[in-house]
Amino acid sequence: MYKKEARKHENSLICEHIVSIKGFVECEDDACYCGIIGIVMKYMENGSLWDFRTTKWQQHPDLLPLTNRMVYEMSSGMQFLHSQDIIHRDLKLENVLVDGDLHVKIADLGLATNLQTSFGDRCWGTDSHKPPEAFRTDLPNSTKIVTSKYDVYGFAMTLYELLTGIHPYSDRESAMIRVFKLTNQTPCLEPVPKNTPEALIKVMTDSWSFVASDRPDFKEITDRVNKLDTEPSYDSLRPYLGEPLVDGPRVVGVHKFWRARARIYGLQQRESHRQEASNPETPAQTDRQTGVCRGAEDGGEGGGEGRVTRLMRGFQMSLMNNPESWSTVLWR
Repeated sequence: MYKKEARKHENSLICEHIVSIKGFVECEDDACYCGIIGIVMKYMENGSLWDFRTTKWQQHPDLLPLTNRMVYEMSSGMQFLHSQDIIHRDLKLENVLVDGDLHVKIADLGLATNLQTSFGDRCWGTDSHKPPEAFRTDLPNSTKIVTSKYDVYGFAMTLYELLTGIHPYSDRESAMIRVFKLTNQTPCLEPVPKNTPEALIKVMTDSWSFVASDRPDFKEITDRVNKLDTEPSYDSLRPYLGEPLVDGPRVVGVHKFWRARARIYGLQQRESHRQEASNPETPAQTDRQTGVCRGAEDGGEGGGEGRVTRLMRGFQMSLMNNPESWSTVLWR
């Protein structure tokens, strides 16, 4: 199972909305045939989105942009997986992780399958999140059940969890869930907050349509959610990101500066990878302590000061000389 999940993650490294794999650890016992490997993944400070939603989440109107942003990032991650012909099959809040900046990433591809070879695949997943067609026994064997619309239905149930903080059909046993699915009895909308945008509710209800062909694909979902407000204010996220040590725009600037530095480090890494691909004989090197890319394009041998180095120096000079210019939050 772990090896299968690792292979499914290999292509996810290029998507910012999928948890990336940093490495693997295999069993070193020659006499052991367990085949187990450990997967080293990006650390996500806030754990699963379900834990965050049910323990740390604070109901407040200003959090709607954060909700919209999380929905957008989940949809973007699923759109990427489907572009790689990967069906997740077990999308739910427990399998979405939250980082320190409250951005979310899709995780746990252990039940994923390939779209092109999914004929006859078992309808794995969580019963409450599986679509009605997964429970039908009257469909011919030639019917392809595990399609991209399989995940869209699970996305709708995941969105319901995010909006309400409760599992769909949580008060029903598996046998009753099956009946509800086959008779098109969708979750009750009463727990959904009254201030939830109608457009977001429409995305959810369209995505849990009984007929698979009536559900939108993730490209359409992403485009629709992108039209909503997906830019939470710093004040609305302050309870989760922490209070500054002292007041004043300079401290806010420092806070944003380090977040900007993290983004620049990511840019350095991507430049390093591009250099290695274009000139494999002289690969770019990265100083692990400073995060400075030392390829020719960014200040390495034969090159001057690179773009990302200049960008970092510009942030430093701007912060020291004119801290008031950092009054607008830039890290979103």
